[in-house]
Amino acid sequence: MKKYKDREQIYLEDMKEHPSNIWKLLFSSHQDALFRRLRRTIVILVVYSIVAVSAQAIFDKFFDRMEISNLGQFHLIFSFVISILIAFRVNSSYARWWEGRGHWGSLVNNSRNLALKFNNFISLSKEHKFTECLKKFPLLLQYHLRKEAEESKNLVKTLGINFNPEAHLPSVVINYMYSTINRYRHNGIITLEQYLAMDVHLANIIDIVGGCEKIANTPIPAPFKIFVNQALYFYMVFFPFGWAETFGFLIIPIVVVFIYVLQGMEILAEDMEDPFEKNYCGHNNNLPLESIASAIENNIKSIVNF
Repeated sequence: MKKYKDREQIYLEDMKEHPSNIWKLLFSSHQDALFRRLRRTIVILVVYSIVAVSAQAIFDKFFDRMEISNLGQFHLIFSFVISILIAFRVNSSYARWWEGRGHWGSLVNNSRNLALKFNNFISLSKEHKFTECLKKFPLLLQYHLRKEAEESKNLVKTLGINFNPEAHLPSVVINYMYSTINRYRHNGIITLEQYLAMDVHLANIIDIVGGCEKIANTPIPAPFKIFVNQALYFYMVFFPFGWAETFGFLIIPIVVVFIYVLQGMEILAEDMEDPFEKNYCGHNNNLPLESIASAIENNIKSIVNF
């Protein structure tokens, strides 16, 4: 807890000593990938807001007869509905992201445990092929989840394992590792207890694969995402007319802030809903599968050298 307080204190002191950092934080967002995706929508809504405020000023009597200003009351109610929709959308996507991160964290733990037990019971240096399978399995799972079939097949070929091109490749590699420890058990080199101690980690890894596949193959229903976006744009279209009389041309920056926050949260939710995808849009919201796979491989290499 103290470590986090120290970091916060350092950050606040840095902001006091270098005020330019505050301006950098506020005005550097135009370089962010999120802002670039929102730029077109923001420009359209700014122009639309200018038109709405100008129309309010020019046709003031007509707007009074139509009681357009009463739309503000509608927005106060509808903003509550929008907040619930956005919150549910973000929570659903974050739950998928966090579940995926949990599976990959479990993969790290089970890979280390299996490597340590195999190294002590048998020695990883005696089973080069088993060691390579264990090191490369996270990379294979990464390819598998991203539907990169050719990369998956090439990786299994480099491991020297025969397989059916239509087979479930993660299961093929796990099957080979099972056959390896089972061979040692049949030859009496390891006991049944030692076999079972390693079996639990291989079983956990298969469960991890299934959990990740559930996330990757069960997307959030498209109608729900479309409905949230439609409700959001419906809200923003009527917003300037409801508050133009109250705020005048100040409605323009208000609209920009609203669309940046609300639509930005929707874009973040869209990024997080599939945590295993590549970062095509320059965002950093997907799981860093490459770095996790590399970390597991390095861990196993260090265990071999124990």
